Amino acid sequence: MAACLCLELGNALRGLNKPDQAMSYYQRAADLQYQNPLDCLESLGLVASCKIQTRDYDGALTIFTEMAYLAQERGASASGPASRPIGAFCDILARCEVTRVLLLMLLQPTPQRIRPEHAQTLERYAWESHSEDSAPVNCLSVTTVHSDGLSVQRCVCSKVTTEGLVAAPDS
Repeated sequence: MAACLCLELGNALRGLNKPDQAMSYYQRAADLQYQNPLDCLESLGLVASCKIQTRDYDGALTIFTEMAYLAQERGASASGPASRPIGAFCDILARCEVTRVLLLMLLQPTPQRIRPEHAQTLERYAWESHSEDSAPVNCLSVTTVHSDGLSVQRCVCSKVTTEGLVAAPDS
């Protein structure tokens, strides 16, 4: 009951364009809903959205990392270190990972400042070509807007081959 009131207050404040004040109510709702992991994760997602809205990208990254740990821990189908999350927890993990990658691209932390778990996340999506016959890749930076209002630059890349210019597929 108390968590529902906190969510209602947070929604009202966010509706009045006061995400910085709404954040504390969403966080309180998440704390109260800790025993119900899906509701807790939903409330934490609202906290992260407010952080993005107030341009606290580092804070949003921390919240999404916390959400990923919680979804991994509480959504496991069996006990043990190799257990995988099931159902809605998989969707939450995917959302967290995509948003964390976007936030890391936006923040561009230095190697000295990046947390190990964030470095591992970026390593999963980074690749380098070490072959000598690889052609140069030209990138054009394009700004897109994420559903949470986060502006993110992405690169549209093309590769020059012996046959001509090959553009990367637009996603």
